[in-house]
Amino acid sequence: APDSAPDMVALARTALQFNRIDTAEAVLAKLGPTAEQSAEYHEVEAQLAVVKKDPAAAERHFAEAVRLDPSRKQNQLNLAVFQLQSNSRETRDQASALLQQFMDDKGLRVPAARALRRACSKAGSSVLDPVISMKWSFIPRDLATASMSSARARFHWLFGFSTTATLESCGTAS
Repeated sequence: APDSAPDMVALARTALQFNRIDTAEAVLAKLGPTAEQSAEYHEVEAQLAVVKKDPAAAERHFAEAVRLDPSRKQNQLNLAVFQLQSNSRETRDQASALLQQFMDDKGLRVPAARALRRACSKAGSSVLDPVISMKWSFIPRDLATASMSSARARFHWLFGFSTTATLESCGTAS
Protein backbone atom coordinates (compact mmCIF):
# COMPACT_ATOMS: atom_id res chain seq x y z
CA ALA A 1 0.00 0.00 0.00
CA PRO A 2 1.48 3.33 -1.02
CA ASP A 3 0.58 5.10 2.24
CA SER A 4 1.62 2.31 4.59
CA ALA A 5 4.23 3.33 7.14
CA PRO A 6 6.56 0.38 6.41
CA ASP A 7 6.49 1.15 2.68
CA MET A 8 7.17 4.82 3.27
CA VAL A 9 10.06 4.02 5.62
CA ALA A 10 11.44 1.67 2.94
CA LEU A 11 11.10 4.47 0.37
CA ALA A 12 12.98 6.89 2.63
CA ARG A 13 15.71 4.28 3.18
CA THR A 14 16.03 3.80 -0.58
CA ALA A 15 16.14 7.56 -1.15
CA LEU A 16 19.04 7.80 1.29
CA GLN A 17 20.88 5.02 -0.52
CA PHE A 18 20.70 7.13 -3.67
CA ASN A 19 21.67 10.31 -1.78
CA ARG A 20 18.21 11.82 -2.27
CA ILE A 21 18.15 13.53 1.11
CA ASP A 22 15.27 15.85 0.18
CA THR A 23 13.09 12.91 -0.82
CA ALA A 24 13.92 11.00 2.37
CA GLU A 25 13.08 14.05 4.50
CA ALA A 26 9.79 14.62 2.70
CA VAL A 27 8.73 10.99 3.02
CA LEU A 28 9.63 10.82 6.72
CA ALA A 29 7.81 14.10 7.37
CA LYS A 30 4.59 12.59 5.97
CA LEU A 31 4.64 9.76 8.48
CA GLY A 32 2.47 10.15 11.53
CA PRO A 33 3.08 9.32 15.18
CA THR A 34 2.34 5.65 14.55
CA ALA A 35 5.55 5.34 12.54
CA GLU A 36 7.51 6.76 15.45
CA GLN A 37 6.76 3.56 17.34
CA SER A 38 8.78 1.62 14.76
CA ALA A 39 12.46 0.78 15.15
CA GLU A 40 12.82 0.91 11.36
CA TYR A 41 11.55 4.49 11.31
CA HIS A 42 14.14 5.58 13.89
CA GLU A 43 16.87 3.66 12.07
CA VAL A 44 16.17 5.63 8.88
CA GLU A 45 15.90 8.90 10.84
CA ALA A 46 19.31 8.09 12.35
CA GLN A 47 20.77 7.38 8.92
CA LEU A 48 19.38 10.70 7.70
CA ALA A 49 20.97 12.45 10.68
CA VAL A 50 24.30 10.82 9.84
CA VAL A 51 24.10 12.10 6.27
CA LYS A 52 23.21 15.56 7.58
CA LYS A 53 26.17 15.40 9.99
CA ASP A 54 23.98 15.65 13.10
CA PRO A 55 25.55 13.14 15.52
CA ALA A 56 23.27 14.08 18.44
CA ALA A 57 20.14 13.32 16.42
CA ALA A 58 21.69 10.14 15.04
CA GLU A 59 22.53 8.90 18.52
CA ARG A 60 19.05 9.79 19.79
CA HIS A 61 17.35 7.91 16.94
CA PHE A 62 19.62 4.87 17.20
CA ALA A 63 18.92 4.78 20.95
CA GLU A 64 15.18 4.83 20.27
CA ALA A 65 15.53 2.13 17.60
CA VAL A 66 17.42 -0.06 20.09
CA ARG A 67 14.79 0.60 22.77
CA LEU A 68 11.98 -0.39 20.40
CA ASP A 69 13.75 -3.48 19.03
CA PRO A 70 16.72 -4.55 21.17
CA SER A 71 17.26 -7.67 19.07
CA ARG A 72 18.68 -5.73 16.09
CA LYS A 73 22.40 -5.87 16.68
CA GLN A 74 23.26 -3.51 13.84
CA ASN A 75 21.39 -0.69 15.59
CA GLN A 76 23.17 -1.55 18.84
CA LEU A 77 26.51 -1.33 17.02
CA ASN A 78 25.59 2.00 15.40
CA LEU A 79 24.50 3.41 18.76
CA ALA A 80 27.74 2.24 20.38
CA VAL A 81 29.77 3.97 17.66
CA PHE A 82 28.13 7.29 18.51
CA GLN A 83 28.40 6.65 22.25
CA LEU A 84 32.17 6.23 21.90
CA GLN A 85 32.24 9.98 21.23
CA SER A 86 30.36 10.82 24.42
CA ASN A 87 31.76 13.19 27.02
CA SER A 88 30.73 10.67 29.67
CA ARG A 89 33.42 8.14 30.53
CA GLU A 90 30.75 5.67 31.69
CA THR A 91 28.90 5.91 28.37
CA ARG A 92 32.14 5.43 26.41
CA ASP A 93 33.06 2.42 28.57
CA GLN A 94 29.65 0.81 28.01
CA ALA A 95 29.91 1.39 24.26
CA SER A 96 33.42 -0.03 24.22
CA ALA A 97 32.32 -3.12 26.16
CA LEU A 98 29.47 -3.73 23.72
CA LEU A 99 31.78 -3.37 20.72
CA GLN A 100 34.18 -5.84 22.33
CA GLN A 101 31.28 -8.30 22.63
CA PHE A 102 30.57 -7.81 18.93
CA MET A 103 34.12 -8.99 18.20
CA ASP A 104 32.68 -12.49 18.77
CA ASP A 105 29.90 -11.95 16.21
CA LYS A 106 30.96 -13.03 12.73
CA GLY A 107 28.74 -10.45 11.04
CA LEU A 108 29.73 -7.50 13.22
CA ARG A 109 33.36 -8.11 14.17
CA VAL A 110 34.88 -6.04 11.37
CA PRO A 111 32.77 -2.91 11.91
CA ALA A 112 33.23 -3.30 15.69
CA ALA A 113 37.01 -3.54 15.29
CA ARG A 114 37.02 -0.50 12.99
CA ALA A 115 34.98 1.51 15.49
CA LEU A 116 37.32 0.58 18.32
CA ARG A 117 40.33 1.45 16.18
CA ARG A 118 38.87 4.85 15.28
CA ALA A 119 38.11 5.52 18.94
CA CYS A 120 41.73 4.81 19.82
CA SER A 121 42.97 7.05 17.01
CA LYS A 122 40.76 9.93 18.11
CA ALA A 123 41.92 9.45 21.69
CA GLY A 124 45.45 10.09 20.46
CA SER A 125 46.66 6.52 20.70
CA SER A 126 48.76 5.13 17.89
CA VAL A 127 48.65 1.57 19.20
CA LEU A 128 47.06 0.25 16.01
CA ASP A 129 48.79 2.53 13.51
CA PRO A 130 51.57 0.06 12.57
CA VAL A 131 49.01 -2.45 11.32
CA ILE A 132 46.69 -0.11 9.42
CA SER A 133 48.10 -1.14 6.05
CA MET A 134 48.10 -4.85 6.84
CA LYS A 135 45.92 -6.78 4.41
CA TRP A 136 43.46 -9.32 5.82
CA SER A 137 44.71 -11.72 3.14
CA PHE A 138 47.92 -12.23 5.12
CA ILE A 139 46.04 -14.15 7.80
CA PRO A 140 46.99 -17.82 7.51
CA ARG A 141 44.23 -19.77 5.76
CA ASP A 142 43.64 -22.15 8.66
CA LEU A 143 43.22 -19.21 11.05
CA ALA A 144 40.93 -17.31 8.70
CA THR A 145 38.65 -20.25 7.96
CA ALA A 146 38.71 -22.20 11.21
CA SER A 147 35.63 -22.10 13.35
CA MET A 148 37.13 -20.50 16.42
CA SER A 149 35.24 -20.01 19.63
CA SER A 150 36.33 -16.40 19.87
CA ALA A 151 37.13 -13.65 17.39
CA ARG A 152 39.42 -12.20 20.04
CA ALA A 153 41.98 -14.89 19.24
CA ARG A 154 42.09 -13.67 15.62
CA PHE A 155 42.30 -10.06 16.75
CA HIS A 156 45.17 -10.96 19.07
CA TRP A 157 46.96 -12.88 16.30
CA LEU A 158 46.43 -10.09 13.77
CA PHE A 159 47.27 -7.10 15.97
CA GLY A 160 49.58 -8.75 18.50
CA PHE A 161 47.70 -7.66 21.62
CA SER A 162 44.35 -8.21 23.28
CA THR A 163 41.38 -5.91 22.75
CA THR A 164 41.26 -5.12 26.48
CA ALA A 165 44.89 -4.00 26.54
CA THR A 166 44.28 -1.88 23.44
CA LEU A 167 41.27 -0.16 24.93
CA GLU A 168 43.03 0.49 28.20
CA SER A 169 45.93 2.08 26.32
CA CYS A 170 43.62 4.48 24.48
CA GLY A 171 41.58 5.34 27.56
CA THR A 172 38.26 3.75 26.61
CA ALA A 173 38.25 0.84 29.04
CA SER A 174 37.95 1.12 32.78
